[in-house]
Order: sequence, then C-alpha cells, then structure tokens
Amino acid sequence: MELLSAILSEKSDLGPQGRAKWLSRLLYWFQRSRSGDEKEINWEKIYTTRLKFIIVQLKANPEWRDSVESNLRQVIVDLLTSHQLSSAGLPDEASFFQDFFNRLQDKILPDGLFQNDLASILKNTFDSDNEIVMIDAIDEDTISEFIVEVFRDRSDYKTIRSALVESLIRTSIQLANSSLLLSNKLFKRGFSNWENAERISKRILFDFAGANESLNVLQLNESINELEKVTNHIQDNLGKMGVEIEIVYTLQIQHKRIKRLKLLTHFLDEKRSTALASRLFFSELVRDVYESRGIKGFLATNLELLAKRVVQGNSVVGEHYLAKTWDDVRTMFLSALGGGMVTSMTVFIKHLLSFLGLSGFLKGLTESVNYSCSFLAIQLAGFTLATKQPSTTAAFLAKTLETSTRESGLSIFYILRAQIVAVIGNIAAVVPICFFASLAFQKMGHPMMSLEEAQSVFASTHLLGPSVLFACFTGVLLFLSSLIAGWFENFCIVTSLPTRLRHNTKLSALVGKKAALSISEFIRENSNALAANISLGLLLGLVPQLLKFFGIPLEARHVTLASGAFSSSLPIMLDQTEYSVFEFANAISGLVLIGFCNLIVAFSLSLTLALAASEGSRGSLLKLMRWTGKTLIRRPYMLIYPERKKKKS
Repeated sequence: MELLSAILSEKSDLGPQGRAKWLSRLLYWFQRSRSGDEKEINWEKIYTTRLKFIIVQLKANPEWRDSVESNLRQVIVDLLTSHQLSSAGLPDEASFFQDFFNRLQDKILPDGLFQNDLASILKNTFDSDNEIVMIDAIDEDTISEFIVEVFRDRSDYKTIRSALVESLIRTSIQLANSSLLLSNKLFKRGFSNWENAERISKRILFDFAGANESLNVLQLNESINELEKVTNHIQDNLGKMGVEIEIVYTLQIQHKRIKRLKLLTHFLDEKRSTALASRLFFSELVRDVYESRGIKGFLATNLELLAKRVVQGNSVVGEHYLAKTWDDVRTMFLSALGGGMVTSMTVFIKHLLSFLGLSGFLKGLTESVNYSCSFLAIQLAGFTLATKQPSTTAAFLAKTLETSTRESGLSIFYILRAQIVAVIGNIAAVVPICFFASLAFQKMGHPMMSLEEAQSVFASTHLLGPSVLFACFTGVLLFLSSLIAGWFENFCIVTSLPTRLRHNTKLSALVGKKAALSISEFIRENSNALAANISLGLLLGLVPQLLKFFGIPLEARHVTLASGAFSSSLPIMLDQTEYSVFEFANAISGLVLIGFCNLIVAFSLSLTLALAASEGSRGSLLKLMRWTGKTLIRRPYMLIYPERKKKKS
C-alpha cells in the first residue's frame, strides 16, 4: 500500500524522463508478486482486482486523482506519438540475420540506460508471457470506469486521435514498402497473387493519407482483412515452392504490422468501446515487446516453415524404407547385402589410406572422400545402408501421427522390420567379406594391419569402453546429415538450380546439351540423397579431426564400418594372440550397442524435429507407443514376420 500511495500522490512536474519512470513504477506495481491478501484471487484476475483498488483509492483521495490525471495525460502526449504507436515492439531491422544478431547482442550486453519510450518501459516491466493473459482478462467495465475517473478533461482527445491517424499512415507506409520489396522475389518464385497484396497496401495507404473526421472504418477494415488473407495464402503455399528465410521473416513482420494496423483502427471505430480497444492494443503491445527480445521463439517462428520443408523432403525419402510384405523384406535384405559389400570396400580403402601416414585435416579429408564416394556408390547402385534410414523414417512416422493410431502403429512395425532387416543384411555382407579378405592377405604374407593396430581395432568396440559415447555422437552426425539433405533440396527449389544447370551455356559447352540435361534432371530427382551422402561422409571424416584440434577426443563409430574393421582385425588376433571368450563377447556386444545407439539417437532427434514441425503431437506419440507396446507383447513376431494378407473369398 505504501508503494502505491507514493506513486499515486507523486507530483505532476516530473519532466518527460520522470513521467516515464513514474509510469514504469505504476506498471511494476501491477505485475509484482501477489501479496497475502491476494492469495485467494484467481491469478488471471489479479490485474482487474488491482485496477479496481486504484479506482477506489482515487475516489477516496481527490488530490491523488488530480496528480494521476495530470501525469497520465502528459505521459500519453509524450509516448503516444506516431512512431511509438506504429513501431513499439516491432523490429526495425530489414533482415532475419540482422534482427537475430541484435537480439543476441541484447542478451549478452548489460542493460542500457532507461529510455523514455514505450517499448523500453514495457520491456523493463513485463518479463513473462503469463502477464499477457492477465491483461486480456481485465474486466472491460473496470477499464471504462478507470478512463472516466482519470480522463475527465477531453481536451487531449483531438491530439491523441491525430497521433493515431499519423501512426496508421506510418504503418501503412511500412506495409507498402515491404510489399514492394517482396514483389520481385515472390514474382520470380511464381507468386502472382502478391500483386494483389501490393495493390491493397497502396489502397490502405491512400485511404489513411486522406483521412478526415468521416473516415470509413468499415471499408478500411475490409481492406486490411483482404491484405491479411492474401498474406496468409502466400505463407501457406510458400513451402510448396521452397522456403527462403528472408522471405519468411518479411512475411512474419508483415503479419505483425497488419495486426498493429487492425488494433490502431479499433480506436477509430465508433462501434467498439475505447476500453476494449485499449485492452486489445496494450495486450498485443506487451506481447510484441516480450517477443522482440526472445531468441528461442524468434528462431522457432522464422525457421518453422524451413523445418517443415526439411521434414517433408525426408518423409518422402522415408517412404522407401518400409517393409510391409515378404517382397519388401527380401528386397530390403538384398539391397542391404549390396550396401554391406560396398562398405567392405570402404574398409579396405581406409586401411590402404592408413599407409600414407596422414594425420589431422588431411587424414580427415581423405577419409571423408572415401566415405562420401562409398555412400554415393550405395545410393547410385540402389543399395541400402541401415544407419541412413532413421532420420528419414522418423519424419515419415511423424507424418502418420495425423492418421489413425493403428495405421501409425503398423508404420512403426514396417519401419522397425525394415531397419532390422537392413542391419542384418549389411552385417551379413561386410563381416565375412572383410574377415576372409583379411585372412587371405595374411596367408599371402601381407597382413592388412599390424598386431598393435589389430588390438586397437579389437578394443575400440569393447562394451566397457567409450564406444557407446562415440556411437551416440555418430548418431548426431547422422541426424545432421539429414538436415543438410533437406536444406539442400530446399535450396535447389528456391534457386531453381536444376533449371539453371539445364540452360547454362558453359556447362553445355563442356559436357554437351544432352549431358547437361541429364545432370539437371539427376539433381532435381536426387538432391536430397546427394546432399545426405556427401555431407555424411564429410561429417564422419572431418568433424572428429576438427574436435581433436580443440582437444575433444570424440571419434565416429559407425556400426557397419566398425563391423568391417573388427572383422578385418580378427585373423591377425586369432593368429598372434590369445583372447578369452569374455573379451570376444565384450567386443561383439559393443558392436551391437554401437548399432543400437547409431539408430536410436538419429531416430530420436529426427522424430523430435518432425513432431515440432508437423501437426503430430507428443500426446499422439505416447498413445501410439502404448498401442505398439501392447501389440508387440501379443505378436512379437511382427518385428520380422510380415502378416499375410487375407485372401478375398
């Protein structure tokens, strides 16, 4: 009570800076923690109760009412300028990255001096989005009573209305400018509808510029709603033609300005009460100011569409990694056998590269080229590598959450069955090939590795060693490669890269028009797979070497490559050393755990992203897991054995 009494009784000769601080203290009194007397009040009704309490105090103390009225009237004149009303809480930056770095800078640097502007006052006062709910819950009649009690002198209404009209003009100018900036970019992408948005924003500007006492608010609201509808249509269809972050950012700002325009227009609408218009405007203003300083929400809002595009691309790829029938199982197993054979060649080449004695970046680069070429060969030959499936099948699973629980549950079995068959197929090829090839080289007197190297490889898969950590790290790299793949596919769409290649005169002169057309079509159809394979090879080879440079001893443990290396070391170990059954079981168990960690980490990260970017919910996922668990207990054979289709009678 003492704090409120001091605020309400404060004299009105404070100056602009003093009045801004006075308003900040008054708002702080509103958002402070609940006192003992307020414990029984519903938290969302706190602001209504406190506003009623202020009204009671002002009625009981006429001298306080005079001071509050004078201070508020002068604060409104100070703060409710066209710039403050139109721009407070909205970014002035022209680009996503500039806005991001400014937010990051504000997070890192100490707070600056208190400024006499609306955004600074609200930023220093309201630090939780829960307060927005409490503002929305303030009783409209209570706000009207406060306005009547405090604003008895209506001489400033004309000044306030003039500031409102000027702010509307300013906001409509900003909308028209951003519409012009977007026109060329969107026209090149095939969005002819944006011409309508440009035309509507100009019409709104001209209507406000010629505003007078007989302003047609109904007609303006129709134009604003039309502009909002066109903007929504563009944003809804943007993902189909590739997502460009800067365009998404500009559209997000466009939405905020349209909303600000609507809120300001409410004050000029005679059919809407001043109390309701004030509450709506203040609530959204606090929301905009609160969101203007956040980084997590900013990234989520602007990258959501790109994440959806990435997930959508990976989901399409994931549809090819399902084993519904026996034909699918056989096809997947044979494809995985081919992948294992190519991987065994990768293991041999890696051993040959070790004779070069390279280290650091050069070692990582040569291994990256080896891995990338291997993964590309697997892709081009139509073979399968098991560890590449989780990132794409997780996106497909998230998509199926929008359907029935049973359909989603069956998809899990299709995914798990394909994954198990793929792992078995990869291992079934790589282990015997590497073992017998290494044995043959040893019999010829040219062992593939020394005893020390063989012992090191044998120990690298021990269950009790760091292999689990390394396998989880590799799962993260597998997930990152899927992100890069989705991004590159989107990049090809946004930049029309296949079309550029098809019509590039230099490429046609170098390889011929027919070859240029083939390259263009190949990239159009395989952009996701190309980026996934190349990026995974680079990540597996270069990232561990880069981390070692910074003193972080993380290594890649890819189950298929690790199995090949382990099998290659066995002939040397069997011939020159004695080992116990425990050591052998320890190493084999480590390989199994490496495969599990590779798959589960990549799948979990991909599923998390897919759920965040899709319509599927975590509740649907939990329901799905319960259904899957019950089905697995009743029919565990479904993990391997596809159900036969019932013959039609």
